[in-house]
Amino acid sequence: MSEKIPSFLKNEKIITETKPASFLTYFLSQAGELIILLGLVFIFLIAISNSIGFLLSFSLIFLTLILLLFIIIYYALKYRWEYYWITNLRIIQRKGLIGYHFYSTPYERMSDIILSRSWIERILGVGSVRIQTLAGSIAYGGPFGAELRMIALANPEEVQKIAWEFLKKKQSKL
Repeated sequence: MSEKIPSFLKNEKIITETKPASFLTYFLSQAGELIILLGLVFIFLIAISNSIGFLLSFSLIFLTLILLLFIIIYYALKYRWEYYWITNLRIIQRKGLIGYHFYSTPYERMSDIILSRSWIERILGVGSVRIQTLAGSIAYGGPFGAELRMIALANPEEVQKIAWEFLKKKQSKL
């Protein structure tokens, strides 16, 4: 169980709780393309180091490594707070950088539960689940208009299936 949990509603029960599979999968699924780009810049700088001079080349390589370090620290801080709860009434996400926030979406507001796997997530064996609401991108403006995004899950199909079951139950009661 996580150290900081949300307040639960009366008659609300946790069905499952999860978090990104590991820091490495979370980091690479979020910043993989950026890391590849920095790697190419690093290789390019090493390749042209003779033509631009040692001091300039060393400075640029050093700055690239410092930038990489800051990116790693940024995602490590984000990973620390990333956590998800699926309850019988809603889906809750905790996220943050230094502090944290809780976001929740009740099943009544959901319009779709989308499973996605980027090419990096496929290589890592993880996936993401996005919760689309009736308000869509107007409400949050997040990736693809999703209000909640559960990132780098080891079991995204299972999470999607559980959420779908509760969404169908809520829709059948309306």
